[in-house]
Amino acid sequence: MSTLQQIKDAIDVAITNQTTLGSIPPTSVGGQMKDVAQFASDNATAQTEGSVDILIDGELTANSQLVSSVCKAIILTYAGNTGNFGFLTAQTTDIIDNTSFKIRSLNADGSPNTADNNFVRWCVIK
Repeated sequence: MSTLQQIKDAIDVAITNQTTLGSIPPTSVGGQMKDVAQFASDNATAQTEGSVDILIDGELTANSQLVSSVCKAIILTYAGNTGNFGFLTAQTTDIIDNTSFKIRSLNADGSPNTADNNFVRWCVIK
């Protein structure tokens, strides 16, 4: 099984179990670092949509026509380095199908990281 397939399977399990996907920094695939856009392009047969938005007090609502509770993946990573990083999450309970989803930054104890006002890159793979 390829590393890319293992990543996709892990994301599918996270979505199926309605757990948080967490922060996925530039992804290591086959020993090479790839950012979110590259990971998405590696899934050429899938529909993708993404953007860079800013967290306000550790939270943002991302608008997406592709997002749904059964999409293949929501990939999150920071798009800058301004400090106060947390663990990025996107939960299936925060998805409004074909409309939007919430991205939240959490502290290690699971509490909201309201000090996080960083740019976040997100990508939906359907």
